[in-house]
Amino acid sequence: VATQIARFVAPENPLPGWHSPEQAWAQTQGQLAWYRAMVEKGEMTQIRNWNELEAHLAHWNQGEDKSQKPVGFILSLEGADSIVSLSYLEKAYESGLRALGPAHYGPGRY
Repeated sequence: VATQIARFVAPENPLPGWHSPEQAWAQTQGQLAWYRAMVEKGEMTQIRNWNELEAHLAHWNQGEDKSQKPVGFILSLEGADSIVSLSYLEKAYESGLRALGPAHYGPGRY
């Protein structure tokens, strides 16, 4: 599981985080860019559906040496503070998000 996380905090909240859902969204998009760079580099493979999982497992099980094979991952969002509206959830799904924990440690939007 590859995690995206960016907390929204109200101005009076002493915990670290972003002061708007839009800022939190931008942070998660930077994290997504890193995962995409690792995919492009060949170190990771994003798994968005059953067929991609089966293909990754088949590739992983070919041969003995797995040291140069990419790590498969399912994209997860830990805490949904960065989901500004339902349209953002749809964008995240289109980018491969497949798991979502709406709440995280401490206070948040959900």
